[in-house]
Amino acid sequence: MNSRMRKVLPNSFRLNKTTCLKFHKMRHIPLIFSCIMNCGFKVNPTVKVTLTSNCTNPPCHKENVQLIYQWTLFIQSTLNASWTRVDQLESVARTTLNSSSLVINPNTLLPGRNYRLKVALDNAKGESSSGFSVWRFTTFSVPSGGVCTANLSTGVAVQETFTLTCTGWQGPNQPLLYEFMIALAQGTSTILSYGYSSVTEITLPPGDPLKNYSLTIDVYIIGSMGSRTKTTIKVQVGEKAEDFCQMMLLHQEIDTEMLQWREPSPPTILALYVECVENPNGKLSQIVGFS
Repeated sequence: MNSRMRKVLPNSFRLNKTTCLKFHKMRHIPLIFSCIMNCGFKVNPTVKVTLTSNCTNPPCHKENVQLIYQWTLFIQSTLNASWTRVDQLESVARTTLNSSSLVINPNTLLPGRNYRLKVALDNAKGESSSGFSVWRFTTFSVPSGGVCTANLSTGVAVQETFTLTCTGWQGPNQPLLYEFMIALAQGTSTILSYGYSSVTEITLPPGDPLKNYSLTIDVYIIGSMGSRTKTTIKVQVGEKAEDFCQMMLLHQEIDTEMLQWREPSPPTILALYVECVENPNGKLSQIVGFS
């Protein structure tokens, strides 16, 4: 039985643009494999992959046709270049494996690896009537090997300046971008800083008083091709200095504590302190002054 394969490759692969990748005709069923999003020769593993596969010619349009699709993913070993089937594809895909389209969730493909995706098509009501299409791709590597820290572990909202620093991040897709952001109510977020600088100085809003004024800063380190790594910085930010009295007593560290900090600008020799005392009736007293 004769078989033929035709490749139609665009000059560039753009996201959100339908692109015909390969065309196979096996056993009388022609199968078109199309890219919808993030499915060129190189794939960003931190972004979802969207593909579709369709049979556009006879015998697919016959009245008695019953088409059955099946998607299979393989990963190449870094040790001996052999291919192994990815058994958990169904758990990382947003679509079923027997539909004509496939969506792979972001952050489920391993970075820096070779993959081979196969879609098979069978006509359940036809003899020797089947076809398949194969797409081979490589995922981008993501930045790795670094840390992000803050110069202060505690501070007062708006009044104090936090210096956030990321060091040691490496990746093949240079230069790297650094995005610092915090989550807000109702699933929204705000960007604190975005750019090529790995160091930023910012003032922060108060943290959650129900969580000892804890505030989590999400940091995304992004390669030039869009692949990204996420890390977090945790600090405690009170609305005012007195907030830390309650925070310390909740921690049961001490009954009396002095907090000191430098004014961000201009420099000063004065240091504001707060002395927190738990009275016999259980209430807090704060003594505020300068030294």
